[in-house]
Amino acid sequence: MKFQVKVFILSIINIALFAMGCIFAQNPPIRVSGTVYDTDGNPLEYLAVSFSSADSLPPVGALTDRKGDFSCTLLPGNYRMVLIFLGKELHTASLSVSANTRLDTLRVALPVLAAEEVVVRGNKIIREADRFIMHVGDSPLTVGRDAQELLQLAPGVVVGQNSGISIYGRGGTRVIVNERLLRETGEDLMNYLHNIKAEDIQKIEVIPFAGSEYDASMGGGVIKLTLKKKRENGVDGSISMRYQQALASGKYWSTEPSFNIKYRQNKFHIYTILSYSRSDMTSEVSEDNLFKTGSGISQLSQGLRRDTSDYWRFVVGGTYDISDRQSLGLEVNYASNSRDNTHNNFTEQTDPQSGVTDVRSLYLGVAATDRVGVSGNYFWTLDDRGSLFKLLLDYNYRKVGDNTNYNSIFSGQQNYDTVYRSRYFTTNHLYSVSADFDLPLGERSKLSTGAKYNYNLMDNTTDYSYERGGWHEIDNLSSMNRYAENIGALYVNYTTRFKNNMSLGVGLRGEYTYAEPTTTQVGHIPSQNYFGLFPSVNIMLPLVKSMKHILILNYGRKIRRPNFSDLNPFRTPMNEYAYIEGNPDLRPSYLNNLSLTWVFNQKYTLAGGMTLINDAIAQITTVDSQDPDIIIYREENIQNNRNYFVNLSLPIDFFKWWEMNTSLTYINVNTEVTGIKRHKNMFLGNMNHIFTLRDKWYIDLTLFYRSPALSGNYVSNHTYRVDLAFKRSFMENRLTCSVGVNDLFESQRLTITVNDPTYYRQTSVMQNYRTLVMSVRYNFKAGKAVKSKVIQSGAEDEKNRL
Repeated sequence: MKFQVKVFILSIINIALFAMGCIFAQNPPIRVSGTVYDTDGNPLEYLAVSFSSADSLPPVGALTDRKGDFSCTLLPGNYRMVLIFLGKELHTASLSVSANTRLDTLRVALPVLAAEEVVVRGNKIIREADRFIMHVGDSPLTVGRDAQELLQLAPGVVVGQNSGISIYGRGGTRVIVNERLLRETGEDLMNYLHNIKAEDIQKIEVIPFAGSEYDASMGGGVIKLTLKKKRENGVDGSISMRYQQALASGKYWSTEPSFNIKYRQNKFHIYTILSYSRSDMTSEVSEDNLFKTGSGISQLSQGLRRDTSDYWRFVVGGTYDISDRQSLGLEVNYASNSRDNTHNNFTEQTDPQSGVTDVRSLYLGVAATDRVGVSGNYFWTLDDRGSLFKLLLDYNYRKVGDNTNYNSIFSGQQNYDTVYRSRYFTTNHLYSVSADFDLPLGERSKLSTGAKYNYNLMDNTTDYSYERGGWHEIDNLSSMNRYAENIGALYVNYTTRFKNNMSLGVGLRGEYTYAEPTTTQVGHIPSQNYFGLFPSVNIMLPLVKSMKHILILNYGRKIRRPNFSDLNPFRTPMNEYAYIEGNPDLRPSYLNNLSLTWVFNQKYTLAGGMTLINDAIAQITTVDSQDPDIIIYREENIQNNRNYFVNLSLPIDFFKWWEMNTSLTYINVNTEVTGIKRHKNMFLGNMNHIFTLRDKWYIDLTLFYRSPALSGNYVSNHTYRVDLAFKRSFMENRLTCSVGVNDLFESQRLTITVNDPTYYRQTSVMQNYRTLVMSVRYNFKAGKAVKSKVIQSGAEDEKNRL
């Protein structure tokens, strides 16, 4: 193990030294570079920069990247520089080249016609070597939506309230906002995304297979949100309100006010965000259980659960530009989520030998989660060639308290009462430091390398007690647990573009993990001590010179580590006959991802690929080995798992007044669970239509369908959903209003079935209703727009594993 680590470190050092030697062993070429913005300070992507020579030298051209940057290698001489956007010349200038030149920031004004075309093009989805880029800008798509709803329109992306986010059917997808990876998961992640308004988003990047520069645990891909830029020497911000109300049933409502403001003065700028959401939801749950072994008991149950939630989020941050090449940043995040739930349940249990028992249960729960995150960074641009060093520091703290009281009355064949309670308390401390260095190798190549260290500490206390003349601890359900984890990583990444526009990216990441779990519930839990290598390859091959048709090949190896909570050997009652149980013996799973993508006509994409997983982690439902009439939900390792997918993305403008974005995905799942080989063919479809009725009036129609799905030994039913909204912009887009209905046909009832040799279980949940959605937003601004920096965070996947 130590030998592998040393060899990996020496390999990275040798590659870096060799590349630097090649760079400095030759005279640097004459290089002309710059950055292009519009008059609002937004970088102009895919703008053509052309240099035609007055000295009969061959013309040279380049395209600006996502940051508006461009770079060209020129021979000495005199040139005419032209900036072209959407076929129109926006700027011309004369230029004499005799040495490396960095042009001052270029700003161009878009004419009225060009601005309209930018809006139309902004709705298109562009494919690069490793990602989809969905430009939204000021698109009608954003009006009245939040980030969660906008993500559902991205290619291959599915967002579930409880199941999280997936790309091409692969779960565990990470979300990064302004280069800062979100630490929330589950309901907390959904609340976070709800509080980001879609109108604040500039673009969405969907990276199905993350490269070596990302943590090896990002096996489910990455989604990056880039928010709109801040202002220079002035103020801008917004105030918004969103309200939702279930129609007819009245079983759901929520209100979501939010406020953000940004201020900049010369080299210093500060920003703050304050948002709040309150929701009240009633869910209907029914279950049908049949135990095929033991006494052959059957159970029928009906439940009604009401959840109320209050979520606060406050962010304050700022950056200081030490010089044109150096900057410091600091950001503090605080989030608080308090939840109350009331669960009424009735169960009828039939024992073929002894008769019928009725169980009436009332569960009352109160939970609170508090998070504090502090992120700091330092950026240093070393030269005009784009060499960059960055240092990221992170600390994150999370505290969870969950108290539940359980009351049940048994009547019929069994007659007794049970009263017990649970007290669950967890704290997490996450520390992270990372350093990255980017070194351009000429005009077409770049070498990137970096190192990272994470320390994660979790302390948990779980206490169950029953009431009988006082409270008495239930020993087999109570425990104290600690989980300490150290992860060290090194990576190297090389990218180059050939003269025929073919591009190649290869990377290698090495991660060493040492974890020490302890608990009072069971005996000694073995420590985890392992090292892994994670290569990645991206190849982009143009099929024609015009780049209208491109083939893209991606490969990457990843790891999925167990969530901290899944390692706790706790047992949490769901009702009198079902428990959720932790598994301290969980092993990490390893994923090999391979995909091939065809981009045709520059905007349509057809992608296919496969994911091979060893020791996949999935929730499995089994019967208790000690009591065959009890159901256990538990995360387990699945020996072999193979998934195949095909995705088709079609952004189409039928007419000027009708735009459509469509994503269709086919998934084939093959696995073996509880000794049974299982496979399932699945289909996912997202389709969005925007109809422009007249100036600033829009109809927004969204359709979603998912066929029956397989996860672990669960099979869920098909679901579909139709959303319809009317939208209007006023006061030169400073005021936007939206009113619509989500789940128009109230079709989101979820049914989950498990049919194993030992038992049969079917669960039906109704928690999505036909809902009226209204929103209003007002934007204010004063000052001159300019590109500004954002606070990056290095504590990536570890935050999500909380």
